[in-house]
Amino acid sequence: MGLFSKKKNSVEELLHEQGFISEKTIELGQPPYTVEQKFFVDGKGKKFAYYLKSKDIGLRIFDFNSLLSFELQEDGHTLSEGTAVKALAGGLLFGAAGALVGAVGKKKSRSVCESMVLRIRVNDLQDPLLNYYLIAKKVKNNSDEYSKAKQQAEELIATLAYIENNK
Repeated sequence: MGLFSKKKNSVEELLHEQGFISEKTIELGQPPYTVEQKFFVDGKGKKFAYYLKSKDIGLRIFDFNSLLSFELQEDGHTLSEGTAVKALAGGLLFGAAGALVGAVGKKKSRSVCESMVLRIRVNDLQDPLLNYYLIAKKVKNNSDEYSKAKQQAEELIATLAYIENNK
C-alpha cells in the first residue's frame, strides 16, 4: 500500500480502538462557518469525548469525573451554566426536569447574536477548557441558523447534566 493510498481512521474508529463505545454523538456548529466539532458519550464506560477537527486539538477522551462545569455564552454573556450544586438543587426541588432548569440562567433580549460558545471545564492541568463554537458570525435571533445553534446547545447542556448526575 502506497503512502497516499492509506485511509485515515474516522473519529468513531479511533474511539472504538480505545475501547470507547459511543452511545450518543452530538454534531455541533454551523458549517461552513465552523470546523467539524463532535461530542461523544460512553455511558457504560462513564467517559465522554471531545472532538475538534484541528491540527492542535483533535480527539480527547475524559472520565465523567473530569467534568468540572460548563456554561453557554452568547456575545460574551453567560446564558446558562451547570455545576453539580445548581443541577442538584433543581433536581431536588423539581425532579429530573428541574435538574436542567436549575442549571439554566436568564437571557437578555437581543435581536442579533455574534457568537455563541459552550465552554466545558475539565480537570486537566494542560488544557482545562474545551470550547464548542456554535455561532461565529452575526446571526439574527429569529433565523433558522440561530434556532439550530440553540437546539444543539440545549442538547449538549442536557447531556452534560446527565454526565454530572452519573459520575
